[in-house]
This record gives sequence, structure tokens and C-alpha cells, in this order.
Amino acid sequence: MAADSHSKNDRKAGSHSVGARLINAGIITALLVLLFIVLLPMLWMIVTAFKTKGTAFQLAFLPETRLVDPPRGSTPLPIRVVDKEAVSVYLEWVDENAISVQATLTQGAKTETIDLQRGSAGTFSAVAAPEGFVAGEPMTVVYTLDETKNQDPITMTAVAGLNVTVKQPRLLAVNEGGKLRISLGGIPAEQKAAVLLVDENERERRVTLTNSGEGYFTGEVPAGAETALRVERERAFGAAVAARYTLDNFRSILGADNFNFGKFFFNSLVVATSAGLLTVLICTLAGYAFAQFNFHFRDSLFGLLLTSMLVPGMIFMVPQFSITLSLGMMDSYAGMVVPHLANVFGLFLMRQYISQIPRDLFAAAEIDGARQHQIFHTIVIPICLPIMVTLFLLVFVGQWSNFLWQLIINTGQSEVLTLPVGLQQFKGQNANEWEKIMAGACFSIVPIAVLFLTLQKYFMEGLTAGAVKE
Repeated sequence: MAADSHSKNDRKAGSHSVGARLINAGIITALLVLLFIVLLPMLWMIVTAFKTKGTAFQLAFLPETRLVDPPRGSTPLPIRVVDKEAVSVYLEWVDENAISVQATLTQGAKTETIDLQRGSAGTFSAVAAPEGFVAGEPMTVVYTLDETKNQDPITMTAVAGLNVTVKQPRLLAVNEGGKLRISLGGIPAEQKAAVLLVDENERERRVTLTNSGEGYFTGEVPAGAETALRVERERAFGAAVAARYTLDNFRSILGADNFNFGKFFFNSLVVATSAGLLTVLICTLAGYAFAQFNFHFRDSLFGLLLTSMLVPGMIFMVPQFSITLSLGMMDSYAGMVVPHLANVFGLFLMRQYISQIPRDLFAAAEIDGARQHQIFHTIVIPICLPIMVTLFLLVFVGQWSNFLWQLIINTGQSEVLTLPVGLQQFKGQNANEWEKIMAGACFSIVPIAVLFLTLQKYFMEGLTAGAVKE
């Protein structure tokens, strides 16, 4: 009987142990998921800061080694059948910021200028048959953007059929005797190239091209069944990473002539530091007065201040702006700092903390003849240092990232623009340079990280103050 009783107890203990482990595993998994959700915006910001232009919202973090141009889901390149003896040219230029694009074709003494028509996604294209151009001879194409900026010449061989320039690579397709001869240039020799022939039913047929050894890939396929094609090329993983991620965003942030990062960073540091220090000083003095002195209407006044925390801060913004404007504090550090020094939360935090200091310490100091400023300096500040550091960090973070007030209190020509406002220069009417904005945001978290790492001991003491009864 005793043995049966022991075995039952062992089974119960074992089942409880397994259940406890499952519960612990579930709790740890839930915490890890929550941690990932909390950190996801910061991870997205850091990764985006390294991305190349125009790839900010592409969710694929690992770059593709296989490129298809135009990508699937968009219109493939049409295969145009032209007179075998004539030279027909299809031109395309991609530039999101261009307003107008012209292409000048030159072959020997013959020159012809063609206006490209605007398409979607910043593309400009045109199809033309330049009169007098001869197949088999070199032909040069020069693009002119907005009538002011000339691009480097692109040289190709004019062939009987179709010359196509699509971004980089260059595509040549000729219909000869029922065969579609395709030449693809502008691709590094170490990469592989193919074309995806698309029929009328959107079905694709992949044809691998052979490296000709002269900077071109060539291939032949039956013509007639296909109406369009896409260019496919494979590259090494290292080359794909270099094409997706770059340090240019950080270089442009630090070295741009029209973006004074150093001044914006310094202004943010001045505003956040001065606001944090002055708020801590004012709230500590006020908290000491409310905690240790008895004066008329003390509790009523404190309750009224706490009630003001129930009013949304946006409601105070218009009167704050009016008062700041009347006092002549526009475009100044004072205009960004002074309106936020009346921190009721900081007052409440300091008052509650100082109230927990034993009154015997104050009584002993008064018996020894200490004055109020000496009591404040020798007793209150050393004991309240952890909560003072906590309040400073909270105010510093809030003012460092304060965008709205710093935007409306400064004009565009202000010399005290802060970093959050300065980063808006990368947001335009037609396009936003999110990669550069995220690079600037990465720089902006550096002071906060340094402060937290330096003062984390005091910060944790301040947050856990009063959590354990002695």
C-alpha cells in the first residue's frame, strides 16, 4: 500500500512538473513574440536606412539574386516586327525626377533628335525609324534631361530590325527568316542571362542566352507565337546585397550641402537637455514644497494641477502658441523649451517620492541649524537622485522627438531647427526619400541610447522605487 501511495505521488509530481514546464514555455514564447512586435518598428527603421533608393517599402529583406525586367505583374516588353532592311529604334529612360527627356541619335554625319513621351513610374520612351541610318554601323545615343543635363553617350550597333535600350541592359531583337535573334548587352560577364517569352495567354517560356564573349548574350528562338518578352538575369549574392543595401544614405545625411545635419543635431541636443534639466529642477523644488510645507489651499491646488492632466495637450497648443508669439520667442530655443517646463506629471512624481522620505531626517537637520536650501541640497537631492534621473530621461526623450511643436514654433528660415523638423526636407510633394529619413532617424537614437546605457542604474532605481515594502 505504501509503495502504491508513493508511485501515485510521483506520478502527480511528474504531471505537475510537465504542466509547469509547458506553462513556462508558453509564457516565454508569448514574451518573445511581444518583444519582436515592440522592436519591429526599430528593426524596420535600421534596415530601411541601409536600403537603396526606392526600396524602402519592399518587404524582402534578403535581396533577390534573379532579376526580371520588367517585373512580373507589369507590362512586358513588346516584340515589334519591323522591315528587315530598316533600322527601327525603341528608346527608354527611367528617371523619377526628370521633367522632359530627349534622345539624340548619331551615326556618322547623320543626327536626329527625338522627344520621349512620359509614361508611368518615371519612364520616358519613344519608337522611331531614323531616316538614312544604316544597319551594321555604330550608332550613338545621348539623352538630355530637362534641356540642361546631358547623360553619357550610349554606343550600340545599328542592326536591321529593332534596337532597344531599356535602363541598363540594352536589348536588340531582330526577326530574320522566321527566327527571333536576340542580343542582350550591358550585363556583367559573370552573370547569367535569359529571356522570358510571353504569349497572348500570359504564359512564359524561358530561353537561356549564351555569352558571346564580347559583352553580349545571344540566342535564337522561333518567332511568331510570342508577343512580348521579359529580360531575366542572375547575379551573385554579394552583388545582390551591394545593389540592395548601401551606406550612401548616411553619407548624404552627413555630407549634403542642403542638409546641415550637425546644426540640426546640436539644436536638438540643446533643446532636449535644457528642457530636461530645467524641468527636473522646477519639479523637484515644487515637489519639495508640496510634500514638506503646509500652506493654504495646498491640497486643493495640487488636486487642481492633477486635474489638468486629464485635458489633452493639443488643446493647450493654440494658447501656448499665441503667448509664445506675443512674447517674441518664435525661432528661438526659449520658444521650444519654456512652454514645456510646467510638467504636472513631473511635479506629481517628485512630490510622491519626497513624501516617502522620513520626516525625522528633516527634523534632525533643522535641529542642527540647517536652512531650507541646505536641507534641499544635502538631503533631498541625494535621496531623490534616481527619480530625478528618471524624470530627466523621460523629458529628454519627449523633447528630442517632439516634432509638432518644434515645427509650428519655427519658420522655414529658422537657425534653430531641430533634427525631427530638419528630416522633413527629404519629404517632397511627389516623392519621399524614406531611406534618408530613416538614416537620420538612426542618428537621432544615438543620444538616447547613450543616456540610457550611462544612467540605467539610476533609471531602474527610480522606476522601482516604492515597489518593495521594508
